[in-house]
Amino acid sequence: MNMEGEKKWIDEELVCADSLVYCLKNDHFCHQVEVKREDNDPPDFWITINGEIFAAEVTSIVKDYDYHVQCRRFKDEMKRSASALEILCGTYALEIRNRPEFPSRNSPQYLDLLKFA
Repeated sequence: MNMEGEKKWIDEELVCADSLVYCLKNDHFCHQVEVKREDNDPPDFWITINGEIFAAEVTSIVKDYDYHVQCRRFKDEMKRSASALEILCGTYALEIRNRPEFPSRNSPQYLDLLKFA
């Protein structure tokens, strides 16, 4: 948080554009690279490379991150469920293998996974 108590945030699109500029200049020897944000997106940016203009759209793919979030959420819900039933005490490990598909939360199939009977 900054001095005024506001949360700082990172403009992911701008970071991606800056990374592209760095890569173009350093790895692909493009000497003149400029980025201009588009206010009426799409595209997110207009990138000029050696005088030629290109549209740039930033897209994030976070499938692995989402899966890890689902696993953590499932673990936390199992822990809450077991504590509420007072059936587990001590320390346990949960190992999930082969990336199984999780049913939709609150579906009968998901709720069945949380049963300890």
